[in-house]
Amino acid sequence: MGSGENYKELRSMKLPICRKEIFGIWKERVRLFMEASDPRIYITVQEGPFIPMKVSVLDADIQTPKSYSEMTKDEIILATMDKRVQNIIVSAIDDSTFQNLIHCKTSKEMWDTLIVYMEGSEEVRQDRKSMLNQEYESFRQGKSDSITECYKKFYRIVNELMSYRRVFSTYELNGKFLRSLTKDWDTKICAIREVAKLAEISPPTLFGKLLSYEMQLMLRKEEEKNSKGEHREKSVAFKAEANRKNRRISSSPPKEVAEVNFENSDSQSSERSDSDADFAAFTRQFQRFLKKKQWKSRPSTS
Repeated sequence: MGSGENYKELRSMKLPICRKEIFGIWKERVRLFMEASDPRIYITVQEGPFIPMKVSVLDADIQTPKSYSEMTKDEIILATMDKRVQNIIVSAIDDSTFQNLIHCKTSKEMWDTLIVYMEGSEEVRQDRKSMLNQEYESFRQGKSDSITECYKKFYRIVNELMSYRRVFSTYELNGKFLRSLTKDWDTKICAIREVAKLAEISPPTLFGKLLSYEMQLMLRKEEEKNSKGEHREKSVAFKAEANRKNRRISSSPPKEVAEVNFENSDSQSSERSDSDADFAAFTRQFQRFLKKKQWKSRPSTS
């Protein structure tokens, strides 16, 4: 693919707008974008524009810039590369940022000015780098952070440090991230260390293993919660049914008990009546007996 076709493809791609809070990440994306499109683009940003020169006809020791008509095809491509890079930078910044670069004549001057505007002077950049290093060393997972939130926060710091040219090994990143997790992860961390070497497992793969474990825990907790909820609902329903039965019993006494009591009452009343009649008959007989005895014991008048 020729340089012209590369540039057409480059123009069809859209870079994110540069923002101060994510400038370190943006700068790396632009660098990769330029290098992938044409390595000469980023070289132009770093070293300045290519200017084809010719030897002066008056003095062989003096060189002067070639005119456009004097350039070869390859020289024209390289000479116009600087304007292409300027166009890339301008298309990825807003109007207020462009006002600080409008005086720049080359892409290198524009790029260097943009870095100072976004990151500050060299002293400011070193201070920022020191702050990021301290933030990296003291990083810990928050109590309410999911593994995804923790991973994003950690690699935001790492990516910004990498934009300051700090180099990390896979072993260092994996080890630091695992050490930053809470005690709830100790069991999973031990399992990972037993089956894999931290220097050989990529950070995204490690994150995938941790995310899978977190999802399993969440699913288990949800199942336990649902199980407890069903048990609680059954208990409440049972108590409500028992209360309804108790209220129904207290408001209307059982008929069977009432009938039994009534029959018992009639039987007892009948028994009392029979006893009274027998006693009255016995009393009358005894009184007649006494009268007869008294009559026989009276003395004779003759």
